[in-house]
Amino acid sequence: YDTKFVLRDAADALIWTQDHVGENTVTLRADLAATGGAGMVGFLADGDGAVARTLQSKARESISVQDFGAVCDGVTDDTAAVQAAINAAYGKRLLIPNGVCLVSNLSVTASISVDGTGTLKQKDGTVGHMITVSGTSTKFIARGITFDGNEQGQAVASPNCSIRFAAVGTGIDPAVLDVSGCTLKNGSSADISVTNDAVRSTVEKVLICGNRFLGGREGTAANYDPRYIDIRCPVDYVVSNNVFDLMKAPANFGRAGIISYDGNAAASLDKARGVISGNQMVNCGRNEASSTLGAIDIYNYARTVSVIGNSLTGSLGRGIQVKADAENISIVGNVIDGLAGIDAQISVNGSVDAFARGSVTVQGNTCLNGAQDGISCVGRNSGSTIFARGLSISGNVVKGAVRRGIAAIDWTDATIVSNVVDTCESGIYLGGIKEAANVAANH
Repeated sequence: YDTKFVLRDAADALIWTQDHVGENTVTLRADLAATGGAGMVGFLADGDGAVARTLQSKARESISVQDFGAVCDGVTDDTAAVQAAINAAYGKRLLIPNGVCLVSNLSVTASISVDGTGTLKQKDGTVGHMITVSGTSTKFIARGITFDGNEQGQAVASPNCSIRFAAVGTGIDPAVLDVSGCTLKNGSSADISVTNDAVRSTVEKVLICGNRFLGGREGTAANYDPRYIDIRCPVDYVVSNNVFDLMKAPANFGRAGIISYDGNAAASLDKARGVISGNQMVNCGRNEASSTLGAIDIYNYARTVSVIGNSLTGSLGRGIQVKADAENISIVGNVIDGLAGIDAQISVNGSVDAFARGSVTVQGNTCLNGAQDGISCVGRNSGSTIFARGLSISGNVVKGAVRRGIAAIDWTDATIVSNVVDTCESGIYLGGIKEAANVAANH
């Protein structure tokens, strides 16, 4: 249709006319409906100094996986669509909308921020990881989404991680993993695995805060990889205010919790450094004679790690474990209630290496109802003549341990003061202290 508008005043004097209004409207509608239509619409942010842009420019600040054809119905394989969206969203925000995207072996090789209300779920029978972050100068930030490892659909021996972070970064542009406010559930192997090149490890930053880790596969006699967080390289990390819950009583071997492990023995290489604080852990840990892991496990060669203010209930194996070749370790203000495993609620023990370091502080913790010892610290590795130095156990409360309240064995020196030990088979046990043992004001 074709319409002409005529505007006159009260005296019928002509003010304005416009020909072909209908024709222009049809053309305008077609132009706006075209793929470039958003480029015809202006946008101005609210506030002084805002600069005029197009709506298209504003909308392209973020990308949805649905922009690339993801169905998000939990049935359709969305891997190709999500990977295309990732490739287009580097340096931007990637949105995972409400729904379930079935994926496998996604690759992230540059900086990206991922958020939304949706779920990324590992496909059945995947060989590999849900997401692998690799390369240099990579920042992977995740907010609010759910990562479903779908352990029921994976082979028992398959090393499927939900997030595998293997970015090495550079000296001027560190690689960063920042996962906050997310839900990670049904993990097959590790929910989050951090591993990288040791030479550039000093630039790595890992932040895992305010997430929920739920359910997941338990281990077997042959497979002790299942765990929630596996930090297997020298990085700077903060793991705080997360909830870890197996959602059931462990059947046999359990699922380990937070593992900080560095296999690099050479003194010239940097070691893992971090803070583990304010986490709530229920039924975490692994109980098996040859491979017992704590709900929180500070493994070989860790340096300068603080374990502060965590709450552990029903830990299997050990509650908080530190190897004797770790150094500058603080275990402060934690509460551990119940332990169905074979060792202490707080355990510092020898490892297979022929040297020991030490400087371990165990202070202000509460250990209740342990199946073995409350606090046990062994400072000499098996078969070694080297004793760790610098053990301080102070201000702890140990009640209801089946065996010993506090034990300190094979240290060069030890200070055990102002602890309260109650209703344990024995109170404080000392053995093999080479130099002075300061034991005072314990009750």
